[in-house]
Amino acid sequence: MRRRFSCVAILACSLLEPASAATAQAPSLRWTRAAEPWPGDVVTALALDEPGARLALGGERGVRIVGGAREIERVRAGVRDLAFLPDGALLAATDDGVWRIDPDGRDLRESLGPGEVRRVTRIAAGADGFAAAATEAGVVLRDRAGRWARRVELPRAQATLVALRARGRDVELWAAVAGEVWVSAFPADEPGLTLTAQRVVLPESGSGALPVDAAFGLPEADVVLVTANGFAVRGDADGAWRMLRPSWPPGATPLRFGVAQGVRALATASGLLLASELAGPWQRAAAPAGSDPSLALATRGHELVVATHREVLRAVGGARADGDDAGPPQDAVPAPAALAPPPPVGPDIRDVQRAALAYLELQPAIANDMRARAERARWLPVLSFRMGAERERGEGRGFDQSFVSGAMRDLYDEGHEKNDDLTVDVTLAWDLGDGVFNPDEIDVSRELRSVIALRDDVLDEVTQLYFERRRALAQLAQPASEAEAAALRLRSAELAAGIDAWTGGWFSRALRSPDTPRTGGSR
Repeated sequence: MRRRFSCVAILACSLLEPASAATAQAPSLRWTRAAEPWPGDVVTALALDEPGARLALGGERGVRIVGGAREIERVRAGVRDLAFLPDGALLAATDDGVWRIDPDGRDLRESLGPGEVRRVTRIAAGADGFAAAATEAGVVLRDRAGRWARRVELPRAQATLVALRARGRDVELWAAVAGEVWVSAFPADEPGLTLTAQRVVLPESGSGALPVDAAFGLPEADVVLVTANGFAVRGDADGAWRMLRPSWPPGATPLRFGVAQGVRALATASGLLLASELAGPWQRAAAPAGSDPSLALATRGHELVVATHREVLRAVGGARADGDDAGPPQDAVPAPAALAPPPPVGPDIRDVQRAALAYLELQPAIANDMRARAERARWLPVLSFRMGAERERGEGRGFDQSFVSGAMRDLYDEGHEKNDDLTVDVTLAWDLGDGVFNPDEIDVSRELRSVIALRDDVLDEVTQLYFERRRALAQLAQPASEAEAAALRLRSAELAAGIDAWTGGWFSRALRSPDTPRTGGSR
């Protein structure tokens, strides 16, 4: 247990040195609000039509299509995924099957064929007019005429991913079904064929290696499968698979992946991550996209749109895929005015971690002391103390008569007895079996596991806040506009306040005085 804690602490500390270098390589994107979700709803699915044209939003309450000639709203409960067809119609994967919403706003529930199921989790559409749906009973394929059928011989089990791409005159289908990855290729001009699928053996197995998204034709690899453990990549059709395990921030669970403006974007449960290449370095996007959980992501051409739990954002700025700048020409950007120096960096991450653990009383010494006391307890006897009191009371009376010298006499006898006894028993008992195995150690071990899990969570949170603040300070050190500098200063203060809460005020004192002792605040 102590070794686990040390590894977490050392890992967090090792991130400190390259932080500034990694920040310098992070893609530069700014964010503007693209659309508003329905009141009380959270956007969990996005789709882009032509770049700069229509944007579709989906959530628990339904679908909204913004942009274009008119805004369309349709109530379809439980929207899980969205995809635009080449003719401009929108396919929505919902808990009630697949719905098609035409450009004029008319909607129709599409028939998925015999043995139709209701719940559809993912949907994909290709530029050639084909579409595929991942359902709770397998994968269903849609041809150009709009007919759905189970054309691919795949297991009839829960499907979690579908992806399509055109390869010459063929269409390639990738799917994750029953915990395995499958691929099938078929000619686009022969829609009536029954297709076979080939199982893909990835470098790793298990739930953490099951892909959640796919991308094709990147400079780094022909096929990229996004998993919780990293990226499974294949260089070409005949190449071998290999795993890329980039360093992601703590708590980053991948949800969606996309490429736009020459930037790789990864939507995760802890915010949007950006990188110039798959191997990284992966950095959080600028607030608010990088600070809020990213629930959905859509890319098309140079467009990048991300949905957080509060709003839908569109990326502006950054380098385009062809090398041109997405923002205004450099000579049109005025030189930034002289800005105030950034706030102090503050203490080392190791000192911050020590202060947080001391404030929350999660130091390893406390756990060690608990284990040592359990060891000593096995040799302590069981003390039994018993006290008793006995009290006796007795009375006797007698009567007699005697006749002496012609006179009658009455004789009376009376007696009293009293007896008080007090007993005290003290017993010391040792269970010699406890010297071999003490059952209390099980309770101590269970408690220590909970403490270590809590300690790891605290270290993850404090480390994340610390390096988020370092990134904000590194951006402040670069030339920036007054508005950007003000936003970064506010973000730095917000993160410092979070660290201060975890350390009981120690962090703010350490910023004011570098000589602050390495200990947490008092409760």
